[in-house]
Amino acid sequence: MNTVCYLCTSSRNEKVFLENGIPILKCTDCGHVFSSYEQDEHYAGYWQEEEFDLNWWDLAHREIYEEFIDKFMTKESGSILDVGCGLGFL
Repeated sequence: MNTVCYLCTSSRNEKVFLENGIPILKCTDCGHVFSSYEQDEHYAGYWQEEEFDLNWWDLAHREIYEEFIDKFMTKESGSILDVGCGLGFL
């Protein structure tokens, strides 16, 4: 079970509620609410195939990422926070 806040890395939290038996926690330092559930990154059956070519993802999303980069990543310094449930290719 993960009890560390994804945003501020604090381990101080409180249980907000249970979802399908999994504690949903609220960080008492920054207020971020997150699931405590942990899953292996690529568990058996994740891709539903033994061999999987991720080149299709790059080709399908290249234009979207180029537009994103042009709009949001034009400065030499700064930071960006990507929080979501996508595949994590950003």
